[in-house]
Amino acid sequence: RARDYLPTRPYYLLQLQLMARRAGPIRCMADLNMPRPGGGRWKVGVLGSSTADSYAVKRFETKSVEVVRFDGATNAMTVVRNGQIDATLQDLPAASFYGRQDEFASDLILAGAAEGSVYVVMYVRKDEAGLRDALDDAIGKAIASGELERITRKHGIWSEAQSVLSGWKRVAEAEGE
Repeated sequence: RARDYLPTRPYYLLQLQLMARRAGPIRCMADLNMPRPGGGRWKVGVLGSSTADSYAVKRFETKSVEVVRFDGATNAMTVVRNGQIDATLQDLPAASFYGRQDEFASDLILAGAAEGSVYVVMYVRKDEAGLRDALDDAIGKAIASGELERITRKHGIWSEAQSVLSGWKRVAEAEGE
């Protein structure tokens, strides 16, 4: 997209979270490297065509792990809860939010630490550099004042990984334009 649009500075560092059955054998992503009890391949559900999908294919799709794609995040969580697959890899915000909901909280756990990272930005038209710059300024102020951290903490999606956002410089600025 950066070829066709102007990206803003990042306003969030998206990480991925593995979710598994509370009573199951998976406690972190490294467990998927172990043989599956009872044999066969581990099955890890993802939202199709998502960041989690791409990451799971690179990280897991081996002889021991099969990536299973779903049309919705909660569809994958439901199938894990029901024992039809072993785990699901979700965007951390979705895992944090749905993991606290009654429907999933008693049956699913956040298995291990979040992994991976993708910068989340907004895109504006190429001829809207002024808008991009105004958005960059607003995002920068929200980060510097602690407002962005306050908002993300309130919604349970803050992680220490977000601290990299405060040191962001536009590539042209970093190279001295």
